[in-house]
Amino acid sequence: MDQPQQPPMAQPVPDPSALLGAVGAGIGQALASSVMGKKSHGMLSEGSIWLWGLAPVLFAALRVLMVSRGDSETLRALVQNLNVTALVLSTLLPLAPLAAFWAMLIVLVVKIIARRQESSKIMTPPFVLFLVFTMSFACFAMPLRYLVYSAGFFAVIALFVACAFILHRMSMASAAKYVQKGAAVWVLGIPLAAIVSLFAQSGMWVPKERIVARNIEVSPVYVLSSDERWTSYMNDKHKVHLVPTPDIARREAIGSSGSWMDKSGWENGSDIWSGLLGWVRKDCH
Repeated sequence: MDQPQQPPMAQPVPDPSALLGAVGAGIGQALASSVMGKKSHGMLSEGSIWLWGLAPVLFAALRVLMVSRGDSETLRALVQNLNVTALVLSTLLPLAPLAAFWAMLIVLVVKIIARRQESSKIMTPPFVLFLVFTMSFACFAMPLRYLVYSAGFFAVIALFVACAFILHRMSMASAAKYVQKGAAVWVLGIPLAAIVSLFAQSGMWVPKERIVARNIEVSPVYVLSSDERWTSYMNDKHKVHLVPTPDIARREAIGSSGSWMDKSGWENGSDIWSGLLGWVRKDCH
C-alpha cells in the first residue's frame, strides 16, 4: 500500500539581521587573524608592537615611493627633504572625519542587529552623543567626495547582503554562504584598494604653489626646500628642479579647485543659502 506523501516542509524565512551578523562575523575573523595572529589573542605580541612602532616609517616610505613614480633622482630629492611627521599627519588627518563617519555607521548596524536579537535600545545617551559629534564633525570637516565614495561602498555591501537574502529564499544555502564570504572580502578589500589608490593619486604632503622665477611662471609646483642660496621644487610631472633663491620673484599658494565635491556639507549649504538670499534680493529689487 502506498504511503501517503508528506507535504513539503516550509522553508524557514531568513532573517536579514542574521545575514548581517554572518557577514560581520566573517569580517571580525579576518581582522582578528590578520591583526592578532594565530597564537596571540589576549594581547599584542612583541613582534606586532615592533610593527606598529615602524608603521609611520613604512607609511612614509610607501608614500615617497608612490610620489617618486620610480624616478631615482626624484626619490633621492624627496628622501633628502623628508619630514615624516608632516607626511603622516597631512595624509591621515584629512581621513579622520571619514573614519569617524564609518565608525558611527558600523556601531549603528551592530546596535540594530543587537536590538533584533536581544531587544536592546539603539539610541542610548552615549551613542546619541557620539552620533551628534560625528555628524557635526563630518558636516564641517569631511568633503562631500568622501560621502559619495562611502555611499558607493555601502551600496556594494548592501548588494551582497540582498543577494545572500534572495539565495536563502531560493533554498540555495551554499551559494548564499559564498556570497556572505564575498561580502567580508569586499569589506576588507575595498578600503585596502582605496588606501593604495589614495597613496598613488593623492598630491604631495606640502602645499601646492605657483612660483615666478626669471620672469617665468611655473605652476603647480611643490617646494621641497628653500634657503638663502637654492630652492628645490617638484613640478606636476614629478620632476625635481633646482633654482637660485634670489631668482624667485614671487611665491603664491594655490587653493583647491572650488568644486562642490571638494567642499564640506557646511560650505555647500552656506553657498546654497547665499545663492538663495541673492536671488531673493535680486527678485525683490
